[in-house]
Amino acid sequence: MGILTHLFASPRATGEQLADVCLTVRREIFQPFISDYIAKGFESSAALTRLEFGKDVLMVLLAAAALQARILDQQRFLQINERLRSHYLSRLPVPSSSLIGDCFVCDDEIAAIGDFAALGASISQVRTTPASTIGLISMATDYRAQEFRDDVTEGLIRERTVGSGMWLPTARTFLKRIRGVPPESIPFEHVNHFSITLLLPFTAISEAVQNVPR
Repeated sequence: MGILTHLFASPRATGEQLADVCLTVRREIFQPFISDYIAKGFESSAALTRLEFGKDVLMVLLAAAALQARILDQQRFLQINERLRSHYLSRLPVPSSSLIGDCFVCDDEIAAIGDFAALGASISQVRTTPASTIGLISMATDYRAQEFRDDVTEGLIRERTVGSGMWLPTARTFLKRIRGVPPESIPFEHVNHFSITLLLPFTAISEAVQNVPR
């Protein structure tokens, strides 16, 4: 794929190059695995729309996890990660705006987004409010970041290795977010298939991150 290139030492250049890696992984690795998952027929059409939106939230969070495992200096990590995120989001081929209800189904997220997009509106009104797609991806990334880190930690403690099993908690939470159902109601088969979908993009990003000076 040609994505494992030398990454410069400056946070700006490193972040931008890693963002380019993530865009390549999104297109060449993540999308084919997403397509394989979709072909299983597990998701409703509404959930598939939210999956399409949420995959870019996942890409940003996967990149941050790979980068944080490599960079020991917290300030440098934050600088690189912020540039990676902003550059990645600026290049995404997504619609300029989306209905909030097409991107989120869980009441907690819709309420949090509503505070920004439609202050004072009811949850049902927020669902039909259009907002910047990039802005929604950015806000969802912030909202889900701690939940994502907790899931990754749980997976590592449980599995003690970076394999698809490590991603089971993350996969279950993501499916909860796109379906709007209790996580315990999601069949293991669905969670397991999606955990495999997460492993390959994370591995590709991690390989590129190994070229980043600590």
